[in-house]
Amino acid sequence: MRTRGTILAALLMTGVLAGCSGQAGESAAPATKTTTTTAAPTTTVPRPTTTVPTTTPPSPAVTTTAAPAAPVATIPRPGAQQADNLYAGLVRIEPLFAKKSRDTLVSRSRDQCTSILQGLPDEKLIDNAISRFTAPGLDGITRQQAFEVNDLIRSGGWCV
Repeated sequence: MRTRGTILAALLMTGVLAGCSGQAGESAAPATKTTTTTAAPTTTVPRPTTTVPTTTPPSPAVTTTAAPAAPVATIPRPGAQQADNLYAGLVRIEPLFAKKSRDTLVSRSRDQCTSILQGLPDEKLIDNAISRFTAPGLDGITRQQAFEVNDLIRSGGWCV
């Protein structure tokens, strides 16, 4: 093994010396240096790919709950003629309502309109009307009267 290294070194030295030798008196051209480099073999190591799992957010469930109550400023208000018609209609449904002021009955009708616009079920609207529309000497209106109150408010043209 040592002899191989020695032979290799001798060959290299001979090549170096041969390149430097020149005859005396000759004009030597400027030496150009040629360097050949061999790139070391490259090994491409594949990088592991990482997959980030994506999650799709759950779709919102369809709900059947009513919208929140409208702010007071947006509760529909009947015009003067509509308020007169509303009051007259309520007194026709229950004559004891005549003991209440027009403004009180219009206010309760506006509150009932909000419930109607929220899309509450009819049964809930009837219960709300029964609790909202009272009169002195009246323990409460009937379910039929509550239905008629809701119908009157819906058909008045102002609860939209």
